[in-house]
Amino acid sequence: KPTIKPASKMKQFDWTKVNPNKVEKTVWMKISDEGIKLDAKEIEALFCAAPTVDKDKAAEAKEKEKENKAKIINVLDPKRSQNVNIKLSGFKSPFSEIKKAILGLDEHAFSVEQLSSLRQFTPQSDEVEALKEYVGKTEMVGKAEQFFLEIMGISRLDQRLDAFLFKRTFATKLATLQAEIREVGAACQEILTSKKLPKVLENVLALGNYINGNTFRGAAYGFKLDSLMKMADVKSAGAAGTARITLMHYLAQVMEANHPD
Repeated sequence: KPTIKPASKMKQFDWTKVNPNKVEKTVWMKISDEGIKLDAKEIEALFCAAPTVDKDKAAEAKEKEKENKAKIINVLDPKRSQNVNIKLSGFKSPFSEIKKAILGLDEHAFSVEQLSSLRQFTPQSDEVEALKEYVGKTEMVGKAEQFFLEIMGISRLDQRLDAFLFKRTFATKLATLQAEIREVGAACQEILTSKKLPKVLENVLALGNYINGNTFRGAAYGFKLDSLMKMADVKSAGAAGTARITLMHYLAQVMEANHPD
């Protein structure tokens, strides 16, 4: 396929090209951008690449160390301990009750969100070994360490929580998946029977091949449909704060002008 060479360096439309050898039996067999007339000057004026401007690196904010009012022994990594404590704030039950509910797979003890949180901060093997070496009083360690000491003896804890979470979410996930399958089926049927969509795709293909003309992304026979979402990421040239349009907006203008039906 002939490669287009824009006169200016263009912004990139980061689409995913379809391999020419895989075009057969796809919508691209019936679509060609060769007959699409583009306003090259307008496209280059809107979507030419702006010169790069060096920006000073933002100064890194200094983290303030928090002083503990009480002398607490930290066995876990401080950041890890902080994250676990944040998650634990969502639980009101004593740690012993949480352990009992996990062992009994009590569906009334936790919400799905709480189960997900539990699964995210189960103690890792190195943390278990470190806690096993601690021989002091339980109340002298942090809240996160106390929680881990309580639950780390549960056999196959990660697998138990995975099974617990799967059981709680199965019905909802199944209903959601069934609805999505129906929607995808209906969307595929719309795509296969649409008379207007091929014309839109032809124009996108023409625009993309022009903008990407000087790169390996050009000379495409087709593109994956999820690339359409990336059109909103390609913005026209202009100073920050000025009115700018995206490639998606420009496509809409072209279609409205040339194909009002």
